[in-house]
Amino acid sequence: MILGNRSLNDISIDDILSLVDERVPEGVHLEFKQAMYPNNKRDEMLRDITAFANADGGYLILGIEEDGNDHAKALSPIPEPVKTANSIRQICLSGITERIERLEIQAYETGFNQGVVVIHVPSSDRRPHMVTFEERNEIVRRYERMKLKMTLAELRDLFINNPRYVKPHAADTTIGYNPQIATSLAAEELVTESTASTDVPDLENYGESTIHTSNGPSGIQIVTTRPVEKFLQRFLLSGIASQALVLISPFMSKMENSSYNLSSVIEKVNRDRTRLYVVTQPPKEIYQMETIQMLQKCKYSEIRYNSDVHAKLFIAWNRDETESFGLFGSGNLTEGGLRNNIELGMMILSRGYGKQLLRELYQWSTFGVRSSSERIKAIKL
Repeated sequence: MILGNRSLNDISIDDILSLVDERVPEGVHLEFKQAMYPNNKRDEMLRDITAFANADGGYLILGIEEDGNDHAKALSPIPEPVKTANSIRQICLSGITERIERLEIQAYETGFNQGVVVIHVPSSDRRPHMVTFEERNEIVRRYERMKLKMTLAELRDLFINNPRYVKPHAADTTIGYNPQIATSLAAEELVTESTASTDVPDLENYGESTIHTSNGPSGIQIVTTRPVEKFLQRFLLSGIASQALVLISPFMSKMENSSYNLSSVIEKVNRDRTRLYVVTQPPKEIYQMETIQMLQKCKYSEIRYNSDVHAKLFIAWNRDETESFGLFGSGNLTEGGLRNNIELGMMILSRGYGKQLLRELYQWSTFGVRSSSERIKAIKL
């Protein structure tokens, strides 16, 4: 996470200035505002804060100007930062239910009676938090840089898995663990798998073994046969329009001899208007150059080169997070990685223990790897 999820007591004005110096981009855990919210937009401020709290937390910084591409450009000091911080604190106390524990709001002066205000929203175990300001009742969460109303599935998941709302079973000493709920979830998982649409591939036919724990479905599946093909199948045959598709692979090819080829991926990306983030090594072979040329024709694709990348990670991130999934393992996005080589992969579904793991991998790939890689082509919408 940007700023390392540190308390504001451990963050100095130099840390804030470094965001500008290094042109750090906004992300799932960071948002900049050039000025204080006007009085008629205080509800919007509360939506921004609760959106962080209902996801995994983050930092909202008032007094930093963006460059038009969501990167920090320059300081834009706001007047009376201490007074502004106190005002925000009071609005949060009266306008958010339940109150966010460990919420930090601090002013950093950059000159006489001017500066920036930083709001640190922790990952909250009191989720969901609702905006209750001026008769507004709304529950939102953060998806990348967007905030959207939470779905019923997300709200249900928060209540089911939150230890604060689940009483321990008399025979179990694990805080917050209820075997009856775990059994119900496991049964729901089995029913979902057995009654799935015929468009969804049969996992058993692809040599998959699924890891489960005593706490119910983990969301983690070991794929021992054609893992890359399995990921592409799930993406291409799904009727869901992904918000983002991450493809990190040192080597890539068109995979023309496969039913699940790059052309099909690009076709679905264009149809669904999915943001396609590609990170690969600079092409040296002709087949690699041809692959990049194909990707460059997709207006929704962003292409970055990194000579040091050796990771193979693929993520389909959906607006309904419960439908997101990813794969990391040994296979490249090539014909050999798809069908010919002996590969091993781990499929991660956004459920159970897989949800947090997938979130971390998505954050690592869309910020960590992307920010350290040379951008060759930007998304052009």
